[in-house]
Amino acid sequence: MTQSSDRLDRIERSLEQVVTNQLDLQQSIAQVDQRLETSITELQQSIAQVDQRLEATITETASMIAQAIEDAGTEREVFQAEIRRIWEYLLNQQPGNGRSGSQ
Repeated sequence: MTQSSDRLDRIERSLEQVVTNQLDLQQSIAQVDQRLETSITELQQSIAQVDQRLEATITETASMIAQAIEDAGTEREVFQAEIRRIWEYLLNQQPGNGRSGSQ
C-alpha cells in the first residue's frame, strides 16, 4: 500500500501544482487584460485629442482660404481701377486723340 500511497501523494502534489499554475495564469491574464484596457482608454483619448486638433486646423485653414479669396477679389478690383486710371491718363496724354482743347 505504500507504493499506492506514494503514487497518490505524487498525483496530489501534481494536481496542486496544476491548480497553482492555473491560478497564476488567471492572475497574469487579469493583469494583461487590465493593461490592455488602460492602453485602449489612453489610445481613445489620444485619438480624440488628435481629432479635435485636426478639426480646429481644418476650420482655421478653411477660414484662411476664404479670407485669401476675399482679399484676392478686393486686390483685383483695386488693380483694375488702377489700370483704368493709367489707361485714361495715357489716352489724355496723346496729341490728337480728340480730347485736347482744340474745339
